[in-house]
Amino acid sequence: MSILTRNSVLVLFMMGMLIMGHSAQAQLTSPDIDCSQVDINGSSNLIWTAPADPNGEFVAYHIFASVSAGPFVEIAQITNIATASFLDNINDAAANEICYYIVLEYNAGFGNLLSDPGLTHCNTFLSATPSSAPLGYADIDWTGSSSTPYNLIWDDVNTSWNNSALITDGSGGYSVEVTACNALMSFVVSTQMGTCLNVSNVAEGVFNDQTPPAVPLITSVSVSNGNPMISWDPSASTDTEGYILYRCSGGSVAIAETLFVPTTSYVDININSATQSGCYLLAAFDGCPNGNPPSPNTSVTGSTCNCAVLLSPVNQLPCTDQIQLQWTAYQGWENGVASYTIFHAEANGTFSQLGVVNGNTTQWSVNLNGFTDLNHSFYVLATANDGYFAVSNVQTITLNYPVPPAYNYLSGVSVELDNSITVTFQTSTTPTVHRYELQRFDDFLQAWDFIDEKTNAVTPIVFQVYELNPEFFRYKFRVLVFNQCNDTVYISNTCKNVLLEGLKMDNKYEGLLQWKPYETWSEGINKYVIHRKTGEFGWYEFLADVPVNQLSYNDFIDSLYQSDGYVAYRVEMVSNPSLNFDTTFSVFSNEVVLIHEPKFFIPNAMVTGGVNDVFKPVISYAPLDFYEMYVYSKWGDVLFESHDYSKGWTGITEDGDKIAQGVYVYYIRYTMGGGQPIESRGLVTLLHKD
Repeated sequence: MSILTRNSVLVLFMMGMLIMGHSAQAQLTSPDIDCSQVDINGSSNLIWTAPADPNGEFVAYHIFASVSAGPFVEIAQITNIATASFLDNINDAAANEICYYIVLEYNAGFGNLLSDPGLTHCNTFLSATPSSAPLGYADIDWTGSSSTPYNLIWDDVNTSWNNSALITDGSGGYSVEVTACNALMSFVVSTQMGTCLNVSNVAEGVFNDQTPPAVPLITSVSVSNGNPMISWDPSASTDTEGYILYRCSGGSVAIAETLFVPTTSYVDININSATQSGCYLLAAFDGCPNGNPPSPNTSVTGSTCNCAVLLSPVNQLPCTDQIQLQWTAYQGWENGVASYTIFHAEANGTFSQLGVVNGNTTQWSVNLNGFTDLNHSFYVLATANDGYFAVSNVQTITLNYPVPPAYNYLSGVSVELDNSITVTFQTSTTPTVHRYELQRFDDFLQAWDFIDEKTNAVTPIVFQVYELNPEFFRYKFRVLVFNQCNDTVYISNTCKNVLLEGLKMDNKYEGLLQWKPYETWSEGINKYVIHRKTGEFGWYEFLADVPVNQLSYNDFIDSLYQSDGYVAYRVEMVSNPSLNFDTTFSVFSNEVVLIHEPKFFIPNAMVTGGVNDVFKPVISYAPLDFYEMYVYSKWGDVLFESHDYSKGWTGITEDGDKIAQGVYVYYIRYTMGGGQPIESRGLVTLLHKD
C-alpha cells in the first residue's frame, strides 16, 4: 500500500488541474463519508455513497485518517468503485477521536489524476466518567453535533442495553443516574445521518450509586377497620429496595415501620383512628451502602405530613333530628382537597352518599327525620384535586330521644254517679317525664278538642271530666303522648262512654232498659252487668248478667211494691281478658232513675179463711211517714187499731173468737213521704168461709 501525505495529495491535485485544462474529460468527484460506526473493539466502519462513473474512469478510493487531530495519513486504497464501506481496524476509535476523508483517483486518458478530497468526517467519540456533582451520576460526553436527536443507550448489571435516553437539543452531553452498586456500565450514542446511522464507540466504566431514590409520594392516609392505612405510589427510582415510614406526632417525627418493595400500603395498628388522625412521612432507600459507617442511600421525605381525616363524635341538637358533623382537613396533598363527601348508613345498613361539600369546608349538618332507626353511622371521603382520595374514621350515634313508655292503652271511659266521666289510661313510667293530653272529639266541628293533661309520674293516669252530659250523649276520647321534646310518640285508641236509657211501664210494674255499648276495647266485650238501686238512699246491688249480643233488659219490679217507687240502674261492661295486661277492664254507664207513681187500693170485703183474709189498704211505691187504721162496730166501738202498715184486721178477736159477719166502718189515715196526711173512711164487709 502506498502512503501519501495530505501535501502530496494537494500537489497531485494542482498537477491534475493543469492537465485538465488540456483534457476534454470531466473530473470524477470524491465521495463524502456519510457516517461511521464504531464496534466494541474500537474498529470504525466508514460508510459512503459510491459516485457515478459512466466512462469507466475510476481507479481507486484513497482513505485518509487523522488520530486525535494529528496529520492525515492514507490508511487504505480500494479499487472497486462499488465498494461503499471500509472497516478501520488500524486505529483505535474506542480510545481516540478519528477523522477521515476520501480522495478518488481516476484515469484522465494521459495518466491518473486525483479528485478533490471529500468532506472530513470524524467519528463520534464517547466518554463516561463519574459525576462529581451531584454524586451518583455518570457524565456522558461525546464529540460532534447533530441537527437530529441523539439516542443514548446503556447497559448495567440489572439490564442489557434496555436503557435509553433521547437527546434532542443537539448537545454532546448527558447525565445518567447510577442505580447499581460498583457495577460496570457501558454507553453508546447514535444519531441518524440521512439514511445512515452514525454510532459512537462503547464507553465503559465502574460506577457506584450514591443517589437516593426519588421521594415516594403518599397518595392517601385512610382509615381501615379503625386504624390508619397509608398508601403510596412506588418510588420512580428503579433501584428502590424499600421505604421508611415515619409517624408525625406534634412537632416530632419517629420511625413507624421499615417496609420493602413491592409493598405500597401499610396499616398502623398502633394508632386508634377514633381518637387520632394519624400523620405520616415516607422516604425510599436503595441497596447501595455509602458513608462511614455504610448505610443505604435514603431519600428525604416530603415536606408535609400526610394526615387522615378525623371525624369527631357526632353531636345531636337536643330534641331534634338534626346532627352536626365536624372533621379535620386532610393534610399532605400537594394540589389540595377538591371536596368532601359525607356517607351515611342507618342501623347496620349499607353506606350511601348523603352530601358533598367543597374542600374548604370541614363541617356539615343534616336532618335525619326521614329515617326510622335511632342508630346511624357516618364517614367522610376526601377527594384531592388530582384524583386521590382518603377515607375518614367511622363515627356512630344513637339519636337521643326520650325513651317512650313501654305500653300505652286507653282502658276505660266510665260515667260516675255525679255525671262526671273518668278516663283511665294505662301506661308505664319512664326515665324522662312524658306528657299525656286528653282530647274529646267535637262532632259538630269534626275536630279534637283539648280537655286536660297530666304526666306519668303515677300510673295509671286518671282524668276526671266534668261539665258534660253523659246521661244524654256519648263522647269519644283519645290520649296523645308527648315526650320532653314535645314530639307526639303515641296516639291512643279511641273510646266512647256507655249511654243507658230507661222507660218505666207503670201498668206492668216493669222497667225497660236499653243501652249503646262501649266503644272500644281491643279485647272485645265479655258481658254486661246490670246493677239496681232501690230507694233514693239505697245502694246498688247486682241484678243480672246480660250476654254481649243483648242490648236491652226488662226489670219486673212488682216485688218492690212496698218500696218508695225510686229505682235506679247502671250498666257495667266488662272486657275479655287482656292480651297485654294481666286483668280485665270494666266501665259503667250513666245512671238511669225510674220513679214509679204511688198506687193506693182499699178492699171493700174480706173473708176469714178465704183468699182475702186480712183487711188493710194496699199502698205501692209510697214510703209511709205516719200510718193508723181503725175498724169500728156499727155502735162505734173500736174493734181493731193498728199503727203498723204490715198488720191488718183479721176479723178475729184477741181471744180467737170470730167477729160476727156484717158491715163495719174503717178509718185510715197516713202521711206519705213528708206530705199532707191522707184520710180514708168507708165500709168493709166481713164474711166467714165456714
